[in-house]
Amino acid sequence: MTGSMHSMFLVVLLGCGLGVVDASALTYTQINVPGSLGTQAIGINNAGQIVGSYIAGSQTHGFLLSNGHYTTIDFPRASSTTTSGINDAGDIVGFYTDSSGVTHGFLDQAGTFSAIDFPGALDTVAYGINQAGQIVGYYFDQQGAIHGFELSGGTYTTLDVPNASQTQPYGINVAADISGSFTDASGQHGFLLHNGSYQKFNVPGTTATSGVGLNDKDHVVGNYLDPRLQKLEGFATNLVKFMKVMDPNSTMTFPTGINNTDVIVGTFFDSSGTESGFMARP
Repeated sequence: MTGSMHSMFLVVLLGCGLGVVDASALTYTQINVPGSLGTQAIGINNAGQIVGSYIAGSQTHGFLLSNGHYTTIDFPRASSTTTSGINDAGDIVGFYTDSSGVTHGFLDQAGTFSAIDFPGALDTVAYGINQAGQIVGYYFDQQGAIHGFELSGGTYTTLDVPNASQTQPYGINVAADISGSFTDASGQHGFLLHNGSYQKFNVPGTTATSGVGLNDKDHVVGNYLDPRLQKLEGFATNLVKFMKVMDPNSTMTFPTGINNTDVIVGTFFDSSGTESGFMARP
C-alpha cells in the first residue's frame, strides 16, 4: 500500500457538516517540501516538529520538518515511505512499502529503524506514538479485514471496537487514550478509547465521521463531508463541540495531527488538484 493509496483511505472517511462551527480565528500556513509534486503533513509534537510525506518523481518519501528545515526519511531499501507520528523525544513512526508491495510499519529512533509487523498480518500500518513509546495503527488480516493494534513493551494487542467490521486507530496520547475511526452496520464513526471504554462520536447530524489524531487534552481532529457542498472538510472536537478546520485555499481538507497547544496539521487539495500540507494555529 503506497502513500497515495493511504490518501485514498483518508478520502473515504466521511462525515457531515451539520452543526460544525466555523473557525475563522485559525491562521493557516502551507507546508510544501521544496521541489515536491505533493506534500502531506500528518503528525506534530509539542515542540512543533512535523512529519509527513512528499512525492518526488514517482516515489513517496517521509520527511521531518524541524526549525524550518526539511529532512527526508526513507526506510532502508523501501519503495515508498510515509512518516505519520512523532513524540516529544523525536521518535518517529510510519509505514513503508517493500519491493514486493507489502506494507510494514516502522519506528525511527535517531536514524535507527525497526520494522513493525503485526504477527500474521498481510499489511501493517503504524500511525501514532506517545511519550512512553506506545504505538498504535492498524493491520490487514489474512482475509483482508482491518483491525487496530497497540504495541506496548514489545507486546501487540488487537483493538476492535465492539460490533465493528473495521477499526483504524491513528492517535495515542500521554494517558494512552487512543483515537481513530471504525465502521459498523450503521456507517463510519469516530472513537476515543479512554480507560478501556470506547466513546463513539459523530459530527452532529451524521452517522459517518472519521476521527484521526488527538492531543493530551483528548482534543480530536478528523474529517467529514458537507452534504450540501459535497466537499470534504475537517473538524476539531472535544467530543462536545465541533469546530470546522478548512484551509482557505482548499477544495478538500484532512486534519490529521494536533498538539497540546491545539496547533493542527493536515493535508489539503486546491482547485487544481495539488496536494499540500498545512499548519493551523489558534
